[in-house]
Amino acid sequence: MIFYSAPKQVLFGLIIALRLTSCTAQPDTKLPTRCTAQPDTKLPTRCTTQPDTKLPITARLVAKYQVLDEDLSPNNAKCDNIVEEFLQAGPYACSFKVQDLEFDIEDKYIVDSTGHIQKYYSYLAEGPVIYGPKEFAAEPNLMHSNGLDNFYIALVANLGSIIDSSDTIAIEQVFPAEKLILARRSAHLMRGRRFIYQYQE
Repeated sequence: MIFYSAPKQVLFGLIIALRLTSCTAQPDTKLPTRCTAQPDTKLPTRCTTQPDTKLPITARLVAKYQVLDEDLSPNNAKCDNIVEEFLQAGPYACSFKVQDLEFDIEDKYIVDSTGHIQKYYSYLAEGPVIYGPKEFAAEPNLMHSNGLDNFYIALVANLGSIIDSSDTIAIEQVFPAEKLILARRSAHLMRGRRFIYQYQE
């Protein structure tokens, strides 16, 4: 019986081809795929999905949203209007979609160029109640009762996280078309809630 021994170059090429073809994104995810090599080899052997977290250097935060998360929002009866994409949603819409994820708004905070509160939207069943400089001046306790005394948001210099008052919050995903930032879930936030930040360049 004769055994055929393939040249080492052929075997090595087959190994590379097999390992490269194994690095593909899962069909049920929209996140980009990144392959990382094992410490003892230069071949890509493991694939992980990584969300986009890149931001323009000139990005500046202009708003913050506290929303019901993507699991609770589709089943929430508070917003009975048609849920539109973020870029098509009106200024008083109580919900929006971004890349097929639905979010119902509980609170919205509009900030000035320094990152301090300018307007506050509290969303009720009948629509948002809006507070601005006049309301803040007329009701001295309004800022305190809504936790706005030391409200401040800003991007960290390296754009990898967000300063939110006294907290530093990690970025989970960036949606460049909508100019939205989805923050990672925080232990300080009520269960089933999310923070989303809006930026401009």
